[in-house]
Amino acid sequence: MTGGWKIGFIGAGKMGGAVARRLATRGHQVRVYDPSREATRACTVAGAGACDSAAEAASEADAVFTSLPLPEHVVDTYRSLVSVLEPGIVCVDVSTIDPIVARGISDLLAEREIPFVACPLGKTPEHAERGEIPVFVGGPRETVAFVHPLLEEFAESVHDLGTVEAATTFKLISNLVGMTNVAVLAEGYVLARRAG
Repeated sequence: MTGGWKIGFIGAGKMGGAVARRLATRGHQVRVYDPSREATRACTVAGAGACDSAAEAASEADAVFTSLPLPEHVVDTYRSLVSVLEPGIVCVDVSTIDPIVARGISDLLAEREIPFVACPLGKTPEHAERGEIPVFVGGPRETVAFVHPLLEEFAESVHDLGTVEAATTFKLISNLVGMTNVAVLAEGYVLARRAG
């Protein structure tokens, strides 16, 4: 796409806010909606616009990003938006959701010929602010190729896993491995303390 994208960003928590701010500082027109005024304000300081609703953020956008705490929040958001989204817009979810939810959202949007890309994120908000996160992408091949340059604005590596199910499954496995490592380290610490 020539010039900057018009991006509606719904959900400006720790990771979402970091990505939204990164995009806003890279020459894109980002409009943010989040129930938290503090989260929204952190994005407006970086150059994003503030919206009073998800629908307002999505209006006139080239792409809608969602970054929400729970899968049900993602589902509810797209159900509320599907009737107002214009054909040709691209929807990208960077939340942590499961493959069944991802497929359901993809199918819901497909009824209106709106492509959906699952794009779970790796690492931390600090890495996202610096554009140093890996992302794991799944969706229609031509859509993934279309948004790839945009994803590179906040990601150091973009891994195309093919389907929305594969991308979201990989993220869940990654989280499981990470949490297991933390648990093992904690057990090792306890053993070391007991051993003196």
